[in-house]
Amino acid sequence: SKFGWSDFQTALWLLRRDPHRGRGAACFWFYLAAGLWRVTVAAFLLTVLSTTFFGAWHWAAFAAGSQPPTADPGTAAFWAGGLIFSLPVLAILGCHELGHYLVCRYYDVDATLPWFLPAPLPLTGTLGAFIRLREPIPHARALFDIAVAGPLAGFVVAVPLLVAGIAGSRVVPLPADG
Repeated sequence: SKFGWSDFQTALWLLRRDPHRGRGAACFWFYLAAGLWRVTVAAFLLTVLSTTFFGAWHWAAFAAGSQPPTADPGTAAFWAGGLIFSLPVLAILGCHELGHYLVCRYYDVDATLPWFLPAPLPLTGTLGAFIRLREPIPHARALFDIAVAGPLAGFVVAVPLLVAGIAGSRVVPLPADG
């Protein structure tokens, strides 16, 4: 028997009335059945694309030094330069949100996996990421731990990336006409 729309509606109805909803494998299977994973993956891939594209323009400007950047988006070097920006940004964002998510799981608070938001903004190419809490946080200790876990996880990833970025940087003199 094939899983149909009426089965999905029944599953959602039961899920809304279940006081232990979102726990364990049941939430994961409802998520897959609803097809929401496609939207999550599509948003993530669009965010990778947008951050890589705008990161490539930053890389082209850096590579050109004080000259106006001339970059061809049709080349592999253009996109590889964009990944130098995109991968660290997404690693920091992803670890930040996963920090919140994992502590939510620890305190048995129902939350979604991270959602990444692509944006056509030249500065970063993303509006960030978020998780959605589907139920109230049970007590103040859980609230504090969930809140602080994201910045700490992002910081743990950001510091080594900062060190690597500074080590790989070069000093460029300012133009004299400037």
